[in-house]
Amino acid sequence: MLENRSLKIFLYLLLIVLPLRESFALMIGESTPMRLGEMLVALCPVLYFVFKEEYAEPVNTTSNLLIIFLAYSFVAGIGFGEHIEPSFAAKYFIRGILFFVLIRIAENKIMYIPEEYMELLFKYTVVIESVFCVMQMFGYTLLFGEFGPYTASETFGFQRLSGTASEPGYLIPVITPCIYYFISDFEKYKYWAIASFVIAILSLSSFGYVALLVVILIKLYLIFRDTDYKNVLVIGLGILFALFTVSIAFPQVRDIYEGISTKVLAFSSFDEEDMDYSGAERAENLLVATEALLESGGKSLLFGQGIGATAYYTDNNVVMFKPAEEANNLFLSVLLNQGLIGLILLLLLFGSVFRQARKTASSMALFAGFLTQLLQYMIVGNLWLYFFWLYIFFIIVINRQQELDEDFVEDYAQETTE
Repeated sequence: MLENRSLKIFLYLLLIVLPLRESFALMIGESTPMRLGEMLVALCPVLYFVFKEEYAEPVNTTSNLLIIFLAYSFVAGIGFGEHIEPSFAAKYFIRGILFFVLIRIAENKIMYIPEEYMELLFKYTVVIESVFCVMQMFGYTLLFGEFGPYTASETFGFQRLSGTASEPGYLIPVITPCIYYFISDFEKYKYWAIASFVIAILSLSSFGYVALLVVILIKLYLIFRDTDYKNVLVIGLGILFALFTVSIAFPQVRDIYEGISTKVLAFSSFDEEDMDYSGAERAENLLVATEALLESGGKSLLFGQGIGATAYYTDNNVVMFKPAEEANNLFLSVLLNQGLIGLILLLLLFGSVFRQARKTASSMALFAGFLTQLLQYMIVGNLWLYFFWLYIFFIIVINRQQELDEDFVEDYAQETTE
């Protein structure tokens, strides 16, 4: 298989930075970090146009949907947008175009990731996160390239750990691919799987525990989808009974349930007294965006109010906490900014990734990370988090790689029979 050496180096560098998140960054000015992954993505236009090795039949489904989404956002924003924020819109489109080229590279350029490299990626991720968690237990961390004290919030008297992420909840999309990969062959990787679970638990993230449950359910579905539904029902009831028994035996578990329900309440009630810790700020920005959406007319609902409309509303409303560039829900932000048409285009883009996930352990592990990040987008709004697009990149690379392997097997079979 022909592969350009520079593209191979680029591919392996992306694998290295995937779990590093916000830990290493170059600060531009006093407040703008450029993460290592973002620096690599910035090289994509050069890599795409300089190196010519391409598939004989490129498949540009996902990248085409992305550029259509961006083009529509631009046209609808100019034609129908009432509240465009120029600085936010410029950042939005520049990042979007860079990720378009990144995905185009995955779809067009010939790249290959040996399976042993994927195994190394997940082990490397667990090691990196373990080192950071231990460091944070001693009160220190490395964030955005600066080494300093670690002062995370506490839950039930325990300090929450964030690993290489800027917040404990953001650690979960980093570690869920590892959990999925290692439980796929638990006998071989049981110690790695246990370490992955421990890291996820140490985040003390209610969202994280829901995300872990989703990963486990995906795995159970793949295992039992051809099995009699009664077996699946028995397993599900067994898990519920185990949770019920544990909650009776250990009062601390009931405290955890109560804490999670309180956090959920922070998103379902906008009474200041009901809001709790991080949910309060997010809930308020959700309220501002929701009210703006409900008060918009039919045209605005269909085409949106322009890139940055959420920023406009949160900047111009009295809020208890800080305004946000996007509502703390990606899908609500897109609905407000780009309208129903924009949201449909974005969902089609995500659907194209769903269809490309293979049933191999490594591809499904990356898909678990992608899906977990999508779940997290229910409480955050930043579409252009680089690691989300790296998951898409690697899912497509593995998909195309397997297609090449299948073609190779077919060609080899034909040659041997002739």
